[in-house]
Amino acid sequence: MPLSGLRKLILSRGKEELDVYAQAFVSTCAAQHALNELDALDANDELTPLGRILAKLPIEPRLGKMMIMGCTFFVGDALCTISAATCFQEPFISEGRRLGYVHRNFAGNRFSDHVALLSVFQAWDDARMGGEDAEMRFCEHKRLNMSTLRMTWEAKVQLKDILINAGFPEECLMNQVFNNTGPDNNLDVVISLLAFGVYPNVCYHKEKRKILTTEGRNALIHKSSVNCPFSSQDMKYPSPFFVFGEKIRTRAISAKVMTMVSPLQLLLFGSKKVMSDGQQIILDDWIKLLMCHEDAASITALKSAMEALVVEVTKEPEILSQLDPVNEKMLNMIRILSKPSTAGINLMIANSRGRCLLHLQASELIVNQVSDVGSPTDAELPKFIKFTIFYVACNHFTIANVKD
Repeated sequence: MPLSGLRKLILSRGKEELDVYAQAFVSTCAAQHALNELDALDANDELTPLGRILAKLPIEPRLGKMMIMGCTFFVGDALCTISAATCFQEPFISEGRRLGYVHRNFAGNRFSDHVALLSVFQAWDDARMGGEDAEMRFCEHKRLNMSTLRMTWEAKVQLKDILINAGFPEECLMNQVFNNTGPDNNLDVVISLLAFGVYPNVCYHKEKRKILTTEGRNALIHKSSVNCPFSSQDMKYPSPFFVFGEKIRTRAISAKVMTMVSPLQLLLFGSKKVMSDGQQIILDDWIKLLMCHEDAASITALKSAMEALVVEVTKEPEILSQLDPVNEKMLNMIRILSKPSTAGINLMIANSRGRCLLHLQASELIVNQVSDVGSPTDAELPKFIKFTIFYVACNHFTIANVKD
C-alpha cells in the first residue's frame, strides 16, 4: 500500500484501530528506508533493476545485495552458501556445549564461524562424492547434522539459479576451494563483503567472552561460536573487531555466528556514518580510529564506487565477463585493502594487543600492487574516486577508543 494511502486509512479509523495501523505505518516506513539505502527503489518509490532482483531472492535484501557484490568479485558461490545458511541452524552438533576442536578446526586461523561453515561445506562436498555411506561416515566423524547440510545446499542452489536466470554469468558463481590456514585473497574479500551483509552487527572484544556491540552495549560471545574461549582461557585475537549474524537473549545477550574483521574492512563495508572530530575518525558514533583523514576518505570513497558498479551490474549482469579497466582497478584496491596484512594483522599469531596498535604497511604494499595493474589517468577516473583511491598511504593508525 502506498504511504499516502496508509496515512488516509489511519485517519479514517477509530482510536481502537489506530495503534495497529500506526505500527504498520512505522514498519512500512522502515522497510522503505532500508530499500532506499540499498538503491532498490528509485525517486518514485518504484523498484530499480537491483530492487527487482532482490525481490526475487527469498532472503533479506541486504544479504541479497551482498551476494550480488560477491558476483562482481567472482566469489558469489561462497556468499550464496553463507546467505542460505542464515535460514537454518548451524550444522554443528554440540548439545549446547562449547564447540570442540573437531568443529573449531574448520575455521583454520580466521577466527570465523562463517569461514568454518564454508570449510564444512567444502569438506562435506568432497566426502559425498564417495556416495551416501561416505557422506554419513563423514558427518558422524565430524559431528555434523547431515539434514542441515543438505537443506542449506538446496537453498544455495536455489539462490544461485535465481541469479543466473537474472543474467549473471555462471563463472561468477562457480564453487571455489578456500585456504583457511594461509593467505587467500578471495576469502579476504568474502569477509569484507560479509561485513556489509550483516551490518549493523559489529562488536568489539573486551576480554574472555565479553564484547561491546553497537553504541557500546554489553554482550557475550555465544557458546556455539568457534571464537568462544574455553572457561579457563582469555583469548587474544589479532583484531578486536568482529561482525556477527544475530543477537539472542537467554540469561544475557549473546552474539552468534561471528567473524573477525580488520578496521579497514569496517571502514570499507561495516559502517554507515564516518565522521571526524578533528583528530580521530569515528565510525557510527562509537568506534574511534587514529589515522590519516585523507586515507580514511580515500577508503570510504571506494564504497561509493562499489555501490555505483553494483547498480550498473544489475542493469547488465553480462558486463561482469569483461569489466572496464577503471572498475577492475577499483576492485583490485578493495582486494588489497581486504587483506589482513594490509591492516598489519598477522593471522599466524594471536598477538597480545593491549589497546591494539595496528601498523599499516599500505604505502609500500599498495604502491607495489597498483603498479601491477597500471595507474589510471585523470580521464579514466570518475570524479568521486579521482586522485585518492590508488594512492592510499596509511603509515599507521591506532584504535584510539571504543565507547564503553
